[in-house]
Amino acid sequence: MERFGIQNPTLVSFVLVLLLSISNFLASSQNDDVNKDSGSEYDRVPVHVPVGLVLDLGSMEGKIVRSSVSMALTDFYTTNSDYKTRLSLSVRNSHGEPLLALASGVDLLQAVGVEAIISGSSFLETKLLAELGEKARVPVISLDSPISSSLSRYSHLIQATHDSSSEAKGITAFIQEFEWDSVALVYEDDDGWRESMQLMVDHFHENEVRIRSKVGFTSSSSDELMMDRVFVVHCSELVATHLFSCAEKLGMMGEGFAWILTAKSMNNFNGDDFSREVMEGVVGFRSYIPKSKELQNFTLRWRKSLDSDDEVVGLEITRLSVSGVWAHDIAWALARAVEVTRMVNASSSTTLLEAITDSMFKGLSGDHFHVKDNNFLSDKFEIVNLIGSGERVVGFWNSNGSFSNRRLLSSSTHNKLETIIWPGGSAQSPNRRNPGENKRKKLRVLVTSSNRFPRLVKVTTDPATKIVSAEGFCIDVFKASINPFNYDVEFILWRGGSNYDKLAHALYNQKDKYDAAVGDTTITSNRLKYVDFTMAFTELGLGIVAPKERSMWVFFQPLTRDLWVTSAAFFVLTGIIVWLIERPENTEFQGSWSEQIGVIFGLASLPLCMLTGRS
Repeated sequence: MERFGIQNPTLVSFVLVLLLSISNFLASSQNDDVNKDSGSEYDRVPVHVPVGLVLDLGSMEGKIVRSSVSMALTDFYTTNSDYKTRLSLSVRNSHGEPLLALASGVDLLQAVGVEAIISGSSFLETKLLAELGEKARVPVISLDSPISSSLSRYSHLIQATHDSSSEAKGITAFIQEFEWDSVALVYEDDDGWRESMQLMVDHFHENEVRIRSKVGFTSSSSDELMMDRVFVVHCSELVATHLFSCAEKLGMMGEGFAWILTAKSMNNFNGDDFSREVMEGVVGFRSYIPKSKELQNFTLRWRKSLDSDDEVVGLEITRLSVSGVWAHDIAWALARAVEVTRMVNASSSTTLLEAITDSMFKGLSGDHFHVKDNNFLSDKFEIVNLIGSGERVVGFWNSNGSFSNRRLLSSSTHNKLETIIWPGGSAQSPNRRNPGENKRKKLRVLVTSSNRFPRLVKVTTDPATKIVSAEGFCIDVFKASINPFNYDVEFILWRGGSNYDKLAHALYNQKDKYDAAVGDTTITSNRLKYVDFTMAFTELGLGIVAPKERSMWVFFQPLTRDLWVTSAAFFVLTGIIVWLIERPENTEFQGSWSEQIGVIFGLASLPLCMLTGRS
């Protein structure tokens, strides 16, 4: 030791420096490894991106869409666990009120700072949220809202819905397939439903399909419906259930009638046993979602997830709706787009809206998901026939403009539909029945025979056939009013002369013989107890009959004596007050007592002169 330490001091120094360098190197390596591991752990922490979901959670469809979006995101991040972003859902309940939806959107933007909003199918809700998204430059994605020119101006609105143009062509072709030349259109009396049916109405007119009548219907409407054979129904499930209950009571769900539901009505239709029972034989267009293992697997897991949801326990949800499928694909597209905008090598100009529109992948809806012109449109439809508690697909409508009875929709299709079971259990459509089986309703109309005013009503009876015919202004008005309803009319001569009180009694007591009466009948309080009158349609209109007065004092009659005395007393009081104010300083109000009293009554008479128009 002594020899090495004393005789070789240079060697000892070298060894010590070497050991110190090795120690520092090892320590540095360990620190680098620790820092590297910490950095990796930091990189693996996902960035949460808030997204809003505004739905009517009190509705069946709202519950379906909410659960579908939630499950879709869980599946997406299970498949793509390496993604550095995660969508964070903030759900708001609009309760079906457009203003509450707008308030929810404002809250989501200000309090949560969401980067996108997914909303339901209400037209007005979509329009308000689209306006909000346009101001905030935040994408708003709407499920199953109608394609409308008023919505096309919003550049930040994306609509996932069916192609209304393709649907209009399909329903028109379906009507022409069965050689119907006219239909009655029943729609929900709401802005959104009126807006969404306009394209179909225009297409009917272009293809010479006559709309015999249009009726706005609500869940509180009465049992009254127009009489026709073929109906196109465009309304929500709630209103449709009430509509078909009314139709059944009126005997319009039997043989000889055809009912067609639009895609907006059928896409989200679940229907309980009661509604399906009254809708026996109804045909509906529904957006085509091809069957696949992915869809079947997702639906099974989705159904199981509902069992643990307290809000839907006891509800009969038979299948995942079309909006539920679209909601799944929208959630996946949004999750992909958010990841793209957060990538390090992504272009700084790439916005979330651009990333969504550039997304392309195969979703549950079948075809490759792709947004074109801010719309994700489904242009293929399946034609569903409701039978008993179930349904049966009788054909498909292709985007190329033809029918097919095959599930594989391609350019080579068969222009054929399977047999449809119509209301009443008949396999024959209304226009293919025997001529004698489909009789139009005949109105039995009493016509007055007194001929007091031949230009209003003139009745003649054919001596040979005994057929009663009528003409005149009242008859022309009556025929014009019933023309849209396709009624046959049988005129029956009223033989009671000019005693129209008895005519009113006859209509009231003999409803099995008469449906209405037309003639020169006057509206009286006694007759109103038994029958309903139309509004007067002659130039005379409504008037008051009173005896002619020749007396110059007739202006006193509208007011009672007490009222006249009270008015005169107030006039005199007014004169006294004016006299008391003016007398101290105005010499014209001074003088003898008789002169002053004359001034008071003179002032009192001025309002009376103005009232009667005399000076």
